[in-house]
Amino acid sequence: MSHQERKAHPFGSRSRSPPARRSIRLRALEDVGVGVIGKVGRVTGRVGPGLVGEIMVSVRGGSEAFYAHPNRPDEVIEPGTQVLIVDFHEPRTAYVERFAAS
Repeated sequence: MSHQERKAHPFGSRSRSPPARRSIRLRALEDVGVGVIGKVGRVTGRVGPGLVGEIMVSVRGGSEAFYAHPNRPDEVIEPGTQVLIVDFHEPRTAYVERFAAS
């Protein structure tokens, strides 16, 4: 069998998953950004100046982790604190401030 007669793999030689599945994943990540601004999350990794913190937020029926930076550059937010997402940058970075429950 010559090189030209061989059948090509349906997803290409280097791909691990079908292209449609990849686009679904990318679309899902894009949709997250639209819906997280204004949501309340909980700090799981210290947020502060010069640090990349972590928050957990309820989205799409579950909880997801996002990188977090303080909205005010001098603010430090400790783990366990509730925060409000005030800005979001793709793919998974949120800018947060303390959430004051009323």
